[in-house]
Amino acid sequence: MKTIKLIFVLSLSLLISCDKSTNPDDGATWILQRDKQEDITYYSIFFSDKNNGWIIGYNGTIKNSIDGGNTWEPQQSDVSSNLWDMSFINNLQGWICGANNTILKTSDGGKTWLNISPSNFENKIYVTIKFVDENNGWTSNNYGEILRTTNGGLSWEIKKSGHIGGSRLSVINSQTVYALSGKLFKTFNGGDSWDSVEVSIPQNYMASEMFFINSNNGYVITENGTGGMMITEFPVVTTKNGGETWLSSEYLKDGGMRCIYFVNENVGWIAGSQNIYKTIDGGKHWSLEFSPSNGELFSKDIHFIDENCGWIINWDGIIYKYKK
Repeated sequence: MKTIKLIFVLSLSLLISCDKSTNPDDGATWILQRDKQEDITYYSIFFSDKNNGWIIGYNGTIKNSIDGGNTWEPQQSDVSSNLWDMSFINNLQGWICGANNTILKTSDGGKTWLNISPSNFENKIYVTIKFVDENNGWTSNNYGEILRTTNGGLSWEIKKSGHIGGSRLSVINSQTVYALSGKLFKTFNGGDSWDSVEVSIPQNYMASEMFFINSNNGYVITENGTGGMMITEFPVVTTKNGGETWLSSEYLKDGGMRCIYFVNENVGWIAGSQNIYKTIDGGKHWSLEFSPSNGELFSKDIHFIDENCGWIINWDGIIYKYKK
């Protein structure tokens, strides 16, 4: 696929770098929207619509944008813990989780944040949080616990424990959840019981993240699982029946896949340490869509509001925006 170079353009709010877009025919463009501005490590990005978004990270950092990511203003978290993940259901109501037993909630778009952590055990790190509405949400921590709330986080119930580390969660609804922590687990009854799902990952690879668009269609991306051998190509594995069977994509050049997001059963993106790939056929095929000119993407999190608008943030707080 032909590679083109974007011209440096000085806009009112940002400088767009000379990066490589490899899929220009549909009018889509990835732009450098925010360059590194401070020595803060960032972990997550989330937009509730095309204008309102948040980024979070080291030492209680929360920043909010009301203009689609062009400018960012700090919000007061009143915590000094590293903040790992967040979930908003609209422009006002959102939740953030992090280290030192931190779960924060806002009902006013982040003007104020309340710590609603389920215990006083400070060593717990909550790594993932997902809400489907104002009442029903899920979180997981480094003690191998998966917790559920049905009242917006006022109280939490442990629905799974015993496995190692913090699970990455893909929450379909209040009853259906997939959890990835070395192995993949699923529940269809609100966490009352869990089934182990065998994922057919090729040898020398390990799962790094997953995304389920519904109870049937799921995707697992991979990273180096050898512990030493150099690997430069990585597969994506896909299921169309809730994990009963899996198919592997072609191998994609990168240093390891880091994050994934689908807007429907067909259209999705994955990002790694070097490149961004897109699929329009549910993961059967992937096309290289974007790579920074220096080859250093180091993506940390990805979020789309629809197939025309999305964002990627890396560890340094560098943000790329996708627009049609």
